[in-house]
Amino acid sequence: LKTSEGLQKLLDDKTAAGFRKLVLLPGQYRISPKKPIYLPSNMTFDLNGATIKENGFTGRSSQMIVLRNVDNTHLVNGILEGDYYEHDYSPKENPEWPFGFVISGESHYCTVENIHVKDITGYGGCNGHGRKNDRLHAFLVHPGKHEEGALNPKDGSLYPGTSSCMMCKRQIINAGI
Repeated sequence: LKTSEGLQKLLDDKTAAGFRKLVLLPGQYRISPKKPIYLPSNMTFDLNGATIKENGFTGRSSQMIVLRNVDNTHLVNGILEGDYYEHDYSPKENPEWPFGFVISGESHYCTVENIHVKDITGYGGCNGHGRKNDRLHAFLVHPGKHEEGALNPKDGSLYPGTSSCMMCKRQIINAGI
C-alpha cells in the first residue's frame, strides 16, 4: 500500500470495522500531491517512524495529510517529506502552498505529535478555520506548552477551556479575521 488511494482505503476500511488506531509498517510511502490522505474521526494514525513522501509535481499547492471536520483524530510518530528536490519549478507559479498536514473546519480534540516535516516547498502545517458559537477556531502545532481553548475573533485572545483545540499562545500574535 504505497499509494494515496491504498492508504486512504486502509484507513476507511479499518475505521468502518471499528478500529481506533492504525500503525504503519516502517518504510517510505509515496503519495500523490493531488490526493491527500484524509484522516477520519476517532482514529490515531501512527506512522511508526515511517516516511510519507510526496511525489514530485508541477504546481503551487498540495496537502499531504488532512484532518477536516473530525473529532478525536491524531497524527503521530513519523516524517512527512515534501517534493523540494523533485518539484518542477519551471512554471512561474509560486510553489509556496504545499502543506505537510492541515487541521481545518470544525475539528476537535485533534493532535499532531512527534511529526517531522521536511523538504517541503510550502508550510509544514496549516491552521484551518471554522466558526461555531461565534468563536474562531484556529489550530496551531508548535513544540512547547499548549493550552486548550478557542480564539476570540474580535481581539485574538484565548477563551480558556472553551474548545478542544490545543494552541500555543506565543504563536497567536495579532490574530484576526
